[in-house]
Amino acid sequence: MPVAVSRKIEKQLRDMEEPFDVRLYPLILTPEQCMQYKLPRTPIKKKERRAKKFEDRFGEGATELDALEALHPGEMERILTDAIYHYWDEDLSDAVADVRESLIADADLIAGEACSEHWKEIERLRDEYNKIAKSSKKALEEISEKTKEIWEKIQADLEENEPDVEDYLIPEGRIAEELPDPLFDSQRDYMEQLEVYKAYKGQE
Repeated sequence: MPVAVSRKIEKQLRDMEEPFDVRLYPLILTPEQCMQYKLPRTPIKKKERRAKKFEDRFGEGATELDALEALHPGEMERILTDAIYHYWDEDLSDAVADVRESLIADADLIAGEACSEHWKEIERLRDEYNKIAKSSKKALEEISEKTKEIWEKIQADLEENEPDVEDYLIPEGRIAEELPDPLFDSQRDYMEQLEVYKAYKGQE
């Protein structure tokens, strides 16, 4: 089964205009796992033409994929999860969150300082506004204009002191070392890959 899947992937990559790098690893129901978990064997159907070669190599009978999950529930998921997490940087998300929080904290501090510098004047204008709100439309317009000028100053202060995102080092994910000996590796040439298939199938 793994070789059949590998050959299909190999064919698809050859047909692509811009093929990408692919590796395939047999993870479940390897001969070693069948022995380790003492999985039962069942007779191979007589009409299966590959039965003799298989039994010459691995012994009489074959093991069904369901046997691993039936006798060792959750073990298949654990094996797959371990393989996936080999390439997963568990610390990256927390590292990025830390930098994000640092940037937000610095931006909040700058905004607070910009507003606090003008806060007394804003409060004074607010009091004045409330006193004349009912009597003088013209005065209200003047107050609104002055208030607008102050907010423009605040905006200018914010823009002048805006944090530069480039100053914050964004963490990069850990680059995992490739697992050894993939069944299929798109970087091999045709003959090299063919030899790997033969070795996997126990052929000379």
